[in-house]
Amino acid sequence: LSGSNTLENRNAIVSGWGSLKFGTSKFPKELHSVDVKVWNNPRCNSNYGSQAPGGITDRMLCASLPGKDSCQEFKIIHWIINIKSKYYIVL
Repeated sequence: LSGSNTLENRNAIVSGWGSLKFGTSKFPKELHSVDVKVWNNPRCNSNYGSQAPGGITDRMLCASLPGKDSCQEFKIIHWIINIKSKYYIVL
């Protein structure tokens, strides 16, 4: 699977370490996870492209739900994507 267009609207779990509040650089010591839904890259680029160094590329996945995302300096360990009731780890 490559690119978020293939995975658009899929449920995902993203885990890692990263700032828990926009604009802060305090990082938790515990591993955190968030349930999100994968966006397509054009939507992601429209919303976040100017904030992403180098822009949003086809090698990136972007996902969120209201009040939840993994974009703010999130040190991602892995994504788990649900496809037809099976879970896949995306590295």
